[in-house]
Amino acid sequence: MSYQKLRAHMEALIAQHGMAVNPVMPSGKTPPFAYTIGQQPKGLPELIVFGLPPQVAGAMLYTMAGFMEEELAAGRQACAGFITVPEVPVRHALLEVPAAAASEYATVAHDRSGGKATYLQVVWPDESGLFPWEAGYEDELRKYQLLLGAPPTPARVLH
Repeated sequence: MSYQKLRAHMEALIAQHGMAVNPVMPSGKTPPFAYTIGQQPKGLPELIVFGLPPQVAGAMLYTMAGFMEEELAAGRQACAGFITVPEVPVRHALLEVPAAAASEYATVAHDRSGGKATYLQVVWPDESGLFPWEAGYEDELRKYQLLLGAPPTPARVLH
């Protein structure tokens, strides 16, 4: 699919659902990943997640984005930290991602926002609840989660 057709498809999804998720298949050393498009105009960061199958990543990102919209409506802004979303049974980490790093992956979101979008990376834990920067994290899973930002501080916990 050409970039223009992809953009048109994403715009149709945004018009229908208020946002879109673009899944990207693995390539070279880059694992599969997915990212949101359309959150920036709402005053929210775009989200990106690595290493999950497209359907799982899409469901997670739609759920997390919906939760962030509810939080924003309640006066709380999404930011880096640890997050537990009622519909997602495990705690995840949100990493603040520099725009330059995110733009390399989230091309449609970057272009659509004119480079103004901010980004958070959703990082999932292993079966023990550990994250890639923690001792004991499953080594086999490390190759699936590129880390685009620094780990959040343990003290910051979002709802």
